[in-house]
Parts: sequence; structure tokens; C-alpha cells
Amino acid sequence: NISPTMMRLLALLTVAVATTDALVQAPSRHRPRMASARMSAAPESPTDLDGSSRRGFGSAVATGVVALALGLPPSPAQAAGNAELIATVKEARKLLTPLPDQLEAEQWDTVRTVLKNPPVGLLWNLGESKNPLKLIAKSMEDPDVFDAVDEISTSIQICDQFTYDNVFIYYQPGDGKIKKKEPINMVKQAMKQLDAIIPTLE
Repeated sequence: NISPTMMRLLALLTVAVATTDALVQAPSRHRPRMASARMSAAPESPTDLDGSSRRGFGSAVATGVVALALGLPPSPAQAAGNAELIATVKEARKLLTPLPDQLEAEQWDTVRTVLKNPPVGLLWNLGESKNPLKLIAKSMEDPDVFDAVDEISTSIQICDQFTYDNVFIYYQPGDGKIKKKEPINMVKQAMKQLDAIIPTLE
């Protein structure tokens, strides 16, 4: 079965190919050239130049869409722009690694400091305009990365909420029991989600 995303890309490819044909075949409109000896020395006619330009533009459009449809690597400019963002996401993933043990040791403040500050905080707490994964998703126009943005953000947010509740558990109504399993499971889930999406960003 062809995914909806691939169907959209194939549709774009069809439009690009049709555009290329139209550009190449379309007649150009120019004033009649004067039958002069001076004009005979011109290196190339406007018609030839315009035809070449149209073919070049159409070819570029088609090539770009084909690359997108086939999942080819991004252009060097796009890759360079995403490199720093990807590095930030990787650093955030690295900082999550010790958190399960810290949660087990009831180091609530230490854990929340990691969760709420950059680079981890950028993934859920400091605004979408600063979220490196969201910016990468927009650059790649990849629905899978957009989904990962929401999933990872939710996992980290829930982990932080459980951790916050443990800080004030003795002052809140209820059974007064500390919850370790829940935040540990959520941070492990966030790490798993990051491990799944990071390889697709490069």
C-alpha cells in the first residue's frame, strides 16, 4: 500500500513533469528581429536563450520534486542549516540518560532542572519557535517528524509533572505515596522516541 504522504509526493511529481513540458513547448513572444548585418553577429537568438532558460527551470523543478519523492538526501544548504539543530536534539537525548537513576534516588530538583532548561527544555517547555525538533520538521516537511515532536513533548511534560508532584507530595491531599515508576517510565519513553527519530534526521 502507498502511504498518503507518498501519494502526495507522486502528485507533485506529476505536476512538475507537466510544468516542464509546458515550459519547453511554450512559444516565446519577441519583437521581429531586424534584417541587419549588425544583428547577424549576435551570438545567440533570444528564442534560443528563452527556450534554454525554460528547460533549465523546468528541469530544476522536476529534479527537486523527484528527489523529494524518492527520499533523497537534503541539499547541502538544508543539511547545514539543520546540523546545529540536530546536535541540540542529540545533546538533549544524552542528558536524559541518567534521569531514571536520579528519579529512583528521589533527586527531584536535579531531574526538573534538566527537564526545564535547554537543551531538554527546548523540546517541550520553551515555545515551539525554539523547539529544534519542530524546526527540523518544518525544514524537512516530514509528517513523521511532526508526530515525533508532539509525542516527545508529551512524554517529557508528563515526566516533569510526576516529578513536580513528588516534590510536594506531603503537602497535597491523597495517600502521600511517592511515585517513581511513572516518571521513570515517561522519561524512558521519551528516550526511546528520540532514539527512533534521530537517525531519520540526517
